[in-house]
Amino acid sequence: PEVAEAMAEAWRSTECPQRAAEAGWEAIWPKHRLIERDLYCFGMEVLLDLDVKLLQDFFATFFSNPKETMWREFLAWNMTKPGEKPWKMSIFMIMMFFRGSNTLRARLVKEAMFKDGLHLLKSIFNMPFPFD
Repeated sequence: PEVAEAMAEAWRSTECPQRAAEAGWEAIWPKHRLIERDLYCFGMEVLLDLDVKLLQDFFATFFSNPKETMWREFLAWNMTKPGEKPWKMSIFMIMMFFRGSNTLRARLVKEAMFKDGLHLLKSIFNMPFPFD
């Protein structure tokens, strides 16, 4: 219903098919969900490249979080509310980073710099990059 309502409202106000389609897309993928998706995809790409030792280190760190609700919300895609930047998710990720071993931190920094970290920053901060 949200998608149909968004498209109908856009059509009523503009009578522009392009704007109606954009409104439907925004109803399906609001900005906060796109940012979350980019964060999850980036994280999954990093996890897929970790060796067994670093993967064990990562998950030991992830599930040792004393704020159990945070990792539950993270896994449920429930950390960011509509219209918000992913601050809660960012805090969780920073906590994870500092709880990890030095080897894990070094690997995460490397991945952020050389994988798709710039795309992630662009998504979070809505920054244009000339090489997109």
